[in-house]
Amino acid sequence: MYKKKKIVQSLVAGVLSLGLCAATVPMGVSADYTECDVNHDGVVNITDYYYLRDYLKGNFSVVSPSSLDANQNKIIDSGDLDEIFARCYASYTTAEFIDLRDGQNPVQTIPDEMLAEFEEDELFAASELFPSEEVAEPYVISGPRTYYKYDCTKKTVTSYRLQPELVTQTASLDANEPDSVNDNRVSGYYNANGNGIDGIVRLEYTLDQGNYTAKATGFIVDDYVIATDAKNLWANTGSTIADGFAKVKVQTCDTDGYVEDQTYTVKEIHVPKSYVDNQSSSLTYALLTVSEPLSKHTHFELGVPSTDYLNDMGEDVPLTLSGFPEGVKRDDRVYTSVGYEDSTKPSTEQQLYYTNRCNAGMNGGPVYTVTKIKQNGNYYKIIYTAVGICSNTGSGAGCGSASAVNSFLLMFYKNNPYIGH
Repeated sequence: MYKKKKIVQSLVAGVLSLGLCAATVPMGVSADYTECDVNHDGVVNITDYYYLRDYLKGNFSVVSPSSLDANQNKIIDSGDLDEIFARCYASYTTAEFIDLRDGQNPVQTIPDEMLAEFEEDELFAASELFPSEEVAEPYVISGPRTYYKYDCTKKTVTSYRLQPELVTQTASLDANEPDSVNDNRVSGYYNANGNGIDGIVRLEYTLDQGNYTAKATGFIVDDYVIATDAKNLWANTGSTIADGFAKVKVQTCDTDGYVEDQTYTVKEIHVPKSYVDNQSSSLTYALLTVSEPLSKHTHFELGVPSTDYLNDMGEDVPLTLSGFPEGVKRDDRVYTSVGYEDSTKPSTEQQLYYTNRCNAGMNGGPVYTVTKIKQNGNYYKIIYTAVGICSNTGSGAGCGSASAVNSFLLMFYKNNPYIGH
């Protein structure tokens, strides 16, 4: 249970008197909403920071996640924590999305000689975007959800259920939390180091009792946890559920995007039961755990697209997709495409559609934003926020879909008590 405790910092009055919290009201949020007051207690203070931090850790769900978007860039992630922190201490931040095609690229781009069948205009495809019908609040997804957990050593299957607690947005703070934070607030929870590419993982999986082998993509979300798509990990073959789980080879990348020699030992595979019951299910996200730590590699954040994002078709939010597509000159190198949300297929809180080029082999890769954060006008960090997990690929641009990150996925990946290390 989320314990209620109101803490008001002495600096709050001064911060508010500076007029730093402008009244920009997100979609579906009441008109008296105060920007950065994510717990809706009427003041902006350190409780808002911990409230949002615990939401991003998958500790609970809320009725109106749009009001958690403190910096109003339509993606709820650690950039909003930075904004709240700055407001509490009479500072300010800016969050600027980076389009990897516009010269601000913080990562090394793919050399032209690496491309074979991909044309540059196809690799970096984006369509004209038009507003679509509004997505109404409340933004609550039914549950609970049941998952199968496969122990790769014992070759046994167990099941469990998860459902985020729905919390009313009022002042709240765990009793054991401090009443202030320091400048290392992000590094203890998020890993924004590296250039993002070294957080991409190449998977080689074998299904159908050894009769089918293919390559796919995953990405690192914790020291021992890799996110990917369920199609890479389970197929409806064999006489038992356990027979359907894949044998998986896991390899990480270096900071230039080349596959490293080390192979990681897979310990567990977790997939939604609904996918096992029906492969046409929209719940196709999954995870696997490894025995060796992944701490030296970039960990992708998980961020939730706000209702404003869904309504506006993300027309001002460039989306990046990275992975190992088929049909390229080399399969030991990460390829990246940039696009936007697909205006012809309105996204929902469970499914994202995008215009990025995506071929077979990119299933399970992150659909993510790249954001430059500045504090007081000075460069602070780059964050890589996965808002979806590539779940469907085709033969060109505008054919991709992804499992959208929401409170269920936050809990599954970040606060899952059934994950063993």
